[in-house]
Amino acid sequence: MISGQPVAELDKLTQPYRLSLAGVHGAERLDINGKTDRVTLPESLQKGFCALLAIALDALPGCELESKGSGFALHYRQTPQQLHTVLALAKNKILCRAILLWPYSRGNMWWTSNFAE
Repeated sequence: MISGQPVAELDKLTQPYRLSLAGVHGAERLDINGKTDRVTLPESLQKGFCALLAIALDALPGCELESKGSGFALHYRQTPQQLHTVLALAKNKILCRAILLWPYSRGNMWWTSNFAE
């Protein structure tokens, strides 16, 4: 099962069954033996991205920022007309100007993103 919810919540929902679960859109994984793996952003990157996104979302009333620990959700359900603006924000403000490095899985893999405008 894959969901945007944390694996702890998914695990409660699926009791008494023991399933392989992926939460927070795959950033958390729970195997059938109860072992959990998580991808997280370093705190400095988390705070930096949060500040950038908060400033940008101030110009979009009705949109909300949710920190997921390993990323962010930009909610625009209250203002669906902001869809294209929110997508452009995600692509241009964050992805296109960021170079990210962090441990991906058990310290033996690295995910690198280097996007240019």
